[in-house]
Amino acid sequence: MPLPVPVVFHTDEALEGFSSRLSIANGFPSVRMFLSMTGIHAANLVRGDVEAVRRLAHWSGAASDHLMKSAVAKQSKAAIWRLGEAAFKKEARRGKRFRYCPQCVIDDLVHGTGRPEARPYLRVEWLSREVRNCVKHRQPIVEVDIPDGHEDDLCAFVMHNSDSIRSSAKCEEGSRSVALDAYVSNRIKGILREPFLDRLETYVVIELSHHLGAFLERHTQGLDLVADAATFVTQREAGFLLARRGHAAIRDVIVDVIRIERPQGHLRFGFGSLGRWLRSNSDKPEYAEILEIFQDAAEQNLPVGPGDECFVPVRRRYLHSVNTACAEYGLYDERVVQLLVDAGIIEIDNRTHGSIYFDADKAHPILLAAASMLTSKEAAKQLGASESIVDGLLKGGLLPRAEVREDVRVYSRIRKTDLDALRDQVFANATLISADRSMATIKRICQITGCEAVDVFAAIIGGNLKTAMLDGTHGRRIDAVLVEHEEAVRFFTSLRPSASKLAGVEVLTLKEGSERLGVKGGTVSYLAKVNLVETVKVRNHRTTRFQDCVTVASLDAFRSGHVPIAEIAKANGSHPIAIQAELAKIGVHPIYDGCGGNVSRFYRKADLTGVSIKVP
Repeated sequence: MPLPVPVVFHTDEALEGFSSRLSIANGFPSVRMFLSMTGIHAANLVRGDVEAVRRLAHWSGAASDHLMKSAVAKQSKAAIWRLGEAAFKKEARRGKRFRYCPQCVIDDLVHGTGRPEARPYLRVEWLSREVRNCVKHRQPIVEVDIPDGHEDDLCAFVMHNSDSIRSSAKCEEGSRSVALDAYVSNRIKGILREPFLDRLETYVVIELSHHLGAFLERHTQGLDLVADAATFVTQREAGFLLARRGHAAIRDVIVDVIRIERPQGHLRFGFGSLGRWLRSNSDKPEYAEILEIFQDAAEQNLPVGPGDECFVPVRRRYLHSVNTACAEYGLYDERVVQLLVDAGIIEIDNRTHGSIYFDADKAHPILLAAASMLTSKEAAKQLGASESIVDGLLKGGLLPRAEVREDVRVYSRIRKTDLDALRDQVFANATLISADRSMATIKRICQITGCEAVDVFAAIIGGNLKTAMLDGTHGRRIDAVLVEHEEAVRFFTSLRPSASKLAGVEVLTLKEGSERLGVKGGTVSYLAKVNLVETVKVRNHRTTRFQDCVTVASLDAFRSGHVPIAEIAKANGSHPIAIQAELAKIGVHPIYDGCGGNVSRFYRKADLTGVSIKVP
């Protein structure tokens, strides 16, 4: 049978609040004792357990089905919980804290029925932290932590804190917008009044409102987009006021922002936290409808295409910017602009090329035709050569440039017909041969002679070099062309001036100088180091670097006054060490010593006058 003192159950009352009122009205010292004596497990009651609700109905006299319908919290998978008919994430739980509207509590005390201490009742929407304002009074919900050791008993809390609650209550309604709070409250109660948003889970609507509001604020759209809002509108409230307008309104705002800001074609548009939220939930079905709105708006209004990603990978391209078209078709930007202006697809625009958008489908045949020519990289691949060789062919005039841009770096396009014509000339007289060591590749000839590849091709085309191909080689690739080694060396050597002509005096390389003196290879280099012979800088045609050459005049002048120890030893039928030791006994020494094993030692002829040793 019901308890002696009845308590009227409110349709928007939470079960734990109802048990609190029933307990205090009937004189129980605590709600914990009430639940214990009536055999009701608190956790089961919160979860809406049938037996726990039946017992509460028995002791309160309220209808069990009314209690069961009223704001029952049910645990679900994936950290989602349900409060009435609304689903929330775990962050929305109130935890160990009282949540209440001070004005509502005062209204209960003043206008409620029954014992005063049992009048304040816990509204079901106060259990979710996503309801942040009282819809009736337009005032923020107050949150107070429940001290350790105290019970979750709102009536007892109000009874001990009524003075502070009265002082914080405001008589007049606030001026803040509470549309989202009202919506969440309705969803808890199963009231559906928003056809678009009601298709979504409640927590999805809340998150959408938050991130959409942040997007509006970031892109300085402000509250002009939600002019029907009240005086004070929070960020998430602004997002909700837009979201409730539906699919088309959301899309229109996104499109307007994109068109106003016109992000550079090679940069990701700044969706901020909205973008991160959508990407992080892109694989969850409850977000699919919202994701599609933003993905579709981005794809149709940003210059993105397959291979790019907005929130999920882009499915097709609707727009190009000049920059993205350059990247896709391999054309330089001024060329793209000129082609599209000529075709009437765009007008001359002072904006940066990344911000000039145009219809990708209309431009495709025009840009594809322009891109049908080869880039230098593609030409190099077909020829079997490096890009530097192709660049040399272009600079040497052997391969014409179809498109040239001169205001910045040279950017080249090559007609396939011109490439085929070049190959026809190179392979015109090539014969098939088996392996032959006397033949060398063009690359090897360049290494040996120091010439450029374009010089070799010019010689081949001019008929100055015979060409061949190894039997079984296919594709007419120039890396398969062979030329006769000695013929190529003779030809290119004959074209270059000698080192003496370049220096203006007769010179020899340091190695050649040592050979002229008939001494060890490092000797002349050492003589130059100690300033006994004169050297000049001459550019090496193979390495293109300057190298030291010795003048023949200084070399002959040195030799006329000096004799190497090896020649003295040979003239005396002795060994250089023995000769050096014998001369040392009479105080005659080489002009230098301690110079290493690859340097021949010399004596001054003047120092050898009158010695008993034969001097050549």
